[in-house]
Amino acid sequence: YNGSAVNATTVQTNVTNFDATWTTFPIPNGVLLTSGAGTGAVGPNSSNNNTDATGTSVVTDADLQAIAPNTITNGVILEFDFEATGDSVSFEYMFASEEYPSDYGGSFYDVFGFFLSGPGFAGPYSNGGVNIATIPGTSTPMSILNLNPGTNVAYYVDNVGGAAYGSAIQ
Repeated sequence: YNGSAVNATTVQTNVTNFDATWTTFPIPNGVLLTSGAGTGAVGPNSSNNNTDATGTSVVTDADLQAIAPNTITNGVILEFDFEATGDSVSFEYMFASEEYPSDYGGSFYDVFGFFLSGPGFAGPYSNGGVNIATIPGTSTPMSILNLNPGTNVAYYVDNVGGAAYGSAIQ
């Protein structure tokens, strides 16, 4: 977690697991990474611009900074190694922002990167890495400016007031 063995063994409020079984949330369980405390993501979605900054940490990551036009001020990095036993691997993820729907393109610029590197990769990021967190069918990174109610709307889900996922998530 955040490239630090100390952080990996200390409870972090902005990295948590979730179980959304029996809700309308499309991912039944997994890991929640937030720039604030994960408790702020607990549903229902009853507050616009809800935040819990107790988990906020300063992040410095060259790859993430390469896809963000502004200086990154907080966030979370989860890094792990694995060895594939076959010819493919898959991950399911969702990019979300508390800035939706009101402040996309405003003073905050939320961005998400999912970088893979290793044998067979020759991308522009660290260790020849590639960013797989892109708008489908493009090389455009996942960010609040590239995915919002006015841009790439086919992939934007409005959850104001729990419209999409009920009480599953803030």
